[in-house]
Amino acid sequence: MSELCWIVMGTGLIADKVTPLIGSAENCRVVGVASRNLDRARWFAERHGIEHACTYQELLTGQTTFANESRRHDHAIYCTLPNRHHPASSLRLLEAGYHVLCEKPLCWRRDDAERLFGAARKAERLLVEGFMYLHHRQIDVLAAMVRDGATPIGQIRRIEAFFESDMKAVHREATRYSHNLAGGAVLDLGCYPVSFIRTVLGKSIEQVSVTGTVAEPLAGETLGVDERVEVEGRSGQVSFRLVCGIDHVGQRCVRLIGEFGEVSTDWPWAPDPDRAELQVTRSESHPRGAGHETIVIERGGDKFVNQFARFAAAVRGECSPLPSPVWSIDQASAIERILADVGVDYGPGLDRSPL
Repeated sequence: MSELCWIVMGTGLIADKVTPLIGSAENCRVVGVASRNLDRARWFAERHGIEHACTYQELLTGQTTFANESRRHDHAIYCTLPNRHHPASSLRLLEAGYHVLCEKPLCWRRDDAERLFGAARKAERLLVEGFMYLHHRQIDVLAAMVRDGATPIGQIRRIEAFFESDMKAVHREATRYSHNLAGGAVLDLGCYPVSFIRTVLGKSIEQVSVTGTVAEPLAGETLGVDERVEVEGRSGQVSFRLVCGIDHVGQRCVRLIGEFGEVSTDWPWAPDPDRAELQVTRSESHPRGAGHETIVIERGGDKFVNQFARFAAAVRGECSPLPSPVWSIDQASAIERILADVGVDYGPGLDRSPL
């Protein structure tokens, strides 16, 4: 079975963390890295034992010696650039003949998402948005509780999802607080709770109310980013709440609240590869009375390794991509509506230069 050769685009924190895991995925091998600066690319290549290094422009214009036109059908790009560059760079890479796995968010406007997946179909290339936690069995167990009623706490009435982190001290002058780079709470963190609620419900979400705060602009920029956002909504008989923020350390958990208690995890976005645990808290009204138990999900595997293996299998036509194009288009639509209600506009992603 042929290997899928990967080129890592970007040399930042996420690339440094994830690159060693790609080679652990079945039929995957890292063959190159691209950076804005060739010296930086060479440093990263040496650090991770990668044979080839190039600049972004060499990659986008097909000037690399290791992924020429005759071989690009066997190559995929893992795009780890700042959010602002995701849409336009993905488009250019597809047009250059590469398969693309782009870190979330792929984009933040429905029109851009539709154009991107249209370009992927035209180029006969695979484009997937990178939501790694979807590649661990924990999400399947939680989704079954909501959709199929496979729950120890009765019918699910409410879903709560949180992702809050203090990015002021470390990232105040970097991407998370930069409007020019499309930072902010929703695109960096909130896309996880939004995607979680949509996934476990198995449908689009209907917003009821959105509240948020906008940070002061960085020096040299004229607009600020969304710093903290809360969304309350309902889908059928199930209400939901999601909270995201980059202004302080808070909760990073999800809760399914049912008739007779709740199921929760403090590790929704990073489940343990060997032993993930869901905590079940029964209320007094439960037929068995109040109490606590743990649901154990064993050997779910590393979420990133699973993600790259699934992508490679989808390239070979052995399975469908996860998430699907329809899923990602709906995700972009949900993000667009939330940002509009907060009053933050990062503009169209495809109308800008890729780099």
